[in-house]
Amino acid sequence: MTVAIDIHLPGVTADTYASLIGRVGSILTSTPGFLAHAAGPAPGGFRVIELWRSEADWGAFAEAHIALLAKAAGIVPEPRVQQLERVELAAARAGQHLGPERGGSPVVDQDDGASFRIGPIEILVKEDGRGTRHNLAVAEFRGTQFRIPPHTHTEHDETIHVVEGEMGVRLGDATFVARAGSSFTIPIGVVHSVWNETGKLVRFLNVIVPARYLDYFREMSMASGKGLPPPDVIARVMRAHGLQPVA
Repeated sequence: MTVAIDIHLPGVTADTYASLIGRVGSILTSTPGFLAHAAGPAPGGFRVIELWRSEADWGAFAEAHIALLAKAAGIVPEPRVQQLERVELAAARAGQHLGPERGGSPVVDQDDGASFRIGPIEILVKEDGRGTRHNLAVAEFRGTQFRIPPHTHTEHDETIHVVEGEMGVRLGDATFVARAGSSFTIPIGVVHSVWNETGKLVRFLNVIVPARYLDYFREMSMASGKGLPPPDVIARVMRAHGLQPVA
């Protein structure tokens, strides 16, 4: 079961953190079970958020590679573990919707929704699945220059509707330009790729079925930082969500 590890490092500065991650970063990204990592300053210290396939995977890595470093540096980490599926189920049972902030309105405006980035693409979540019994999620993608390499989905379907601009599409044996107002569906097992090299903004809605595969984009964003993640990290996150790159 995928877990989020939220770790507060009291008293740690950006320089201290950079030194620590410099020692273990390459080990971290090659450790079985690791999915994504993000970090930044927080009140009273530094905050690290990681996604792992299981708490046991994270615990083994922390014991083998972090405990001695932290002790030597006088750091006492304060980790909090959340099992993501349990969080979602608890919210569903309580009748809560943990998706975009809507100010009490059922309408999501054009620029509303939780926002994150994967390299040059901005993603705004319009429906995260908790309002649809996890049957589907909807996110808007925006970008002026991007190319998503060919790949297949082994576990989920997507339908894309272009809202603004135009983009190139490879879908199976077909290659075409999808313009504003057009849509297409990406079934399981079909090779596909999309790109925008015009320099003009393109916006498209992505309907993801089932909704849990929205987490693929979230995890890729966490691994991205200000650019794209290293190829080995991209491959690991893709595998974890049933995506397969195609040469």
